[in-house]
Amino acid sequence: GTGGAIDIGGAANASILVENNWLRSNEARRGGAVHMVITGTGASATVRNNTFQDNEAVDGGNLAVFGWQLFLQHNTFDDGRATNGGHLRLEGTDVRQFSNNLMT
Repeated sequence: GTGGAIDIGGAANASILVENNWLRSNEARRGGAVHMVITGTGASATVRNNTFQDNEAVDGGNLAVFGWQLFLQHNTFDDGRATNGGHLRLEGTDVRQFSNNLMT
């Protein structure tokens, strides 16, 4: 399936916040820990102050995002495993901010 821990589907103009989580040892086909997909326009997602550790997927070992305006701030990505995007897989995503993230 999608989103080993969290699977988010959004509609046009949705606003999503994923904050202050420790997501560890999850598995999925897409988004080992978190999978987000949007079906409309104008949606934004903020992923802030999370630790992604030891997650696994075919696409996006830790996080897979499809079609959002994305803000990634102060996250730790550790030991993500995937065929495509060990830590992070983005497709059709408008990355508005990528700051203070640690990828190990």
